[in-house]
Amino acid sequence: MPAMQLPSKYVKILAVLSLALFLLTIFVFFYDAELSRPWKKYQREFKQLDLQLTSAEIQKAQQMADGPKKRKKLELLNKRLARIRVSRPGIKQFWLTDLGRTDRCTT
Repeated sequence: MPAMQLPSKYVKILAVLSLALFLLTIFVFFYDAELSRPWKKYQREFKQLDLQLTSAEIQKAQQMADGPKKRKKLELLNKRLARIRVSRPGIKQFWLTDLGRTDRCTT
């Protein structure tokens, strides 16, 4: 059985609609990731500030006299720096033991 050919008008319409659907899909992913969650920008800015301040604290601690206090401080600061680096923007939930519930507000 021979293959059925569509008129060229339908092929052009299909191509335009396919392109429009592709562009709409890209826009939806961008909108969902960036535009619908403006708080992510502030979390990223805070992460950069926290990285800078923690790095400055590490440099300051490295100038301390050698000893157990210096090693302990550097160990804690390096752990903090590692946690900051792996953190991602997102809604953070905290378990409030005294209230017996979770909360998202950190103020």
